Parts: sequence; structure tokens; C-alpha cells
Amino acid sequence: MARLDLAIDHLTRPGFGVLVVDDYADVALRDREIRADAMRDLVDFALSPAARPSLGAVLLSPAHLTLRRPLVAPPDGELPAVGVGVDLGVGPVAVGSAVAAARRLGATFVELRANRRPGQFARGEPHVDARAVTGTAALAQEAGLVPVVTVALPGLPGSRIGVTRAVMVNALRAVFDAAADLRCDPARLVVRLPLVAPGPRSGQDASADVVAEHTLDALDEAVPTEVPAVWFLSAGHDLPDVCGQLATVSRLALERGVTRALGFALGRALLEPALDGWRDGGPARARQRFGAACEAAHRALVPALASH
Repeated sequence: MARLDLAIDHLTRPGFGVLVVDDYADVALRDREIRADAMRDLVDFALSPAARPSLGAVLLSPAHLTLRRPLVAPPDGELPAVGVGVDLGVGPVAVGSAVAAARRLGATFVELRANRRPGQFARGEPHVDARAVTGTAALAQEAGLVPVVTVALPGLPGSRIGVTRAVMVNALRAVFDAAADLRCDPARLVVRLPLVAPGPRSGQDASADVVAEHTLDALDEAVPTEVPAVWFLSAGHDLPDVCGQLATVSRLALERGVTRALGFALGRALLEPALDGWRDGGPARARQRFGAACEAAHRALVPALASH
């Protein structure tokens, strides 16, 4: 089986979990006055057999690659995978070099995002640079790496849930329209996005059931059925809120007969319990709380496991 197909098989299991170590990790360490090597310890633990089956991968930003000891080969399908974020704002030559470097490092996947902020795109246009994302995704697939396309919201604190959904659908449709033009295979990529909810300053309350309905409806409208997996991000919510949201989405997806795998790729929601544990009791407590956080998110997304 080709490298890319092996990687897809590994990354698209129901309840698949990813620890995201990005800029927030530095802020979290600094706020708690914890030394930087605590994050290296946590990444090593996340990539160890002790973290399975609740966690399957770690996604590192370029600035945090030093947290991982040098890789010599891609995972064999049993070990946790490593992903690398690629900066799409550095130009096509540098982006191509970054994808090649990720392959040399033994990465299994690359995270791609090109979100634009309000004011950087005209009304009605998608808030993502769809061609930049899918062009790089095609390069990644050629290199045997799974592209993880992250579509975050462009900062809509006052938007009601219908507006949030329309913005997300618009962006996702643009991505997959561009994918068809640029020969990016939707069956060999993963989509990462937030749940569709009203903005925090919209004045609108939406139940977990309503959020789940809008989220799955948006996926039905804009994400091709060939896409094998969707990973949800936390959008700043803490672990209990995230688990509640994931459980509701998972339950509704089961009722609707959704066949694509649903997973999570979380930073803050997993890091905060672990780092609070480090501050309170050192590395052993951090690992314990981190493992419990991963297990909670995993179980929320796989209803069939909840009864076992």
C-alpha cells in the first residue's frame, strides 16, 4: 500500500485524537510560570504507547519542531503520527520546501490554513485563500503526506448561528471547488474546523443540539462525501464544554448514519488540564491529567465506546 494510503488509514479512525502544540502552548507555559521543557515532556508522552488509543497524533507548529526528537521514519500505522504546520504566507517556493522538509522529518501529515480577516476580503467572498490551501494540499499528496485543511472562523463575535454557518459553508465550498481545479484528491485529506455556533457577543443562545444540527448540515452542504474524516477544534472552549459539544455531534451523527470519521485536534482543551497538573504536582500529575483529558474527548466522539 502506498505511503499516502497508509497514512490516511491511520488518521481516519472514529474518535481519532490529535494534540495541537502551537503558539498557545507558549502563552500557557508563561502564564503558569512553567519551564519550557515541560512541553517537550508532554509531547514525548503524547507520542508514547501510554497515550493510545485516545490520542493518535501530535501536530506541531514550525516553531515547536524542536520539541520532538528527530524523526527517522513515518509511523507504521500503529505508532502515534506527527504532523507539521505549514506557513502558506511565505510564497510558493518556500511552501514547497516546507512540504519537502516535513517529508524528510518523517511527518505523516501537514496542516494547511490560509484564513483572511474581516477587511481582507470583499463581502460575499470566502474568508480563506482556497487556491493557496488546495494547491499546497496537492503538493502534500504528491509527497505522500496527508493534508489537513483547517478552516477557522474569521472572528465573528456578533454573528448569529445562521451567519456563522453561511460563512463556513462558503469557505468550504470554495476549498473544494479549488481542489477540483488543482487536482487535489478529497478522498485523501482531512478537514479541521470548529463547530457551528453563534458568536459570543451575538446575544443568541443555541443549545448543543442546535449547534450539532448546524454543524452536520454545513458538512452535508459543503464537504464532499469522499472526504474520510473531519477533526473538530476547540475554538477557545475548555475541556468540559468541548466534550459536551463533541458528544452531541457524535450522537446526532450516529442517528443520521454519518459514515465519515469524526475526530478532534485540540490545543487549549488538552493542554490546560495537563499544565495545571504540572504546576500542582509535576510531570507525573501532568501526564495523568493529560491522559484523562484525551480519553474524555475520545469517548465523547465514539458513542459505542461509552458503554464499555
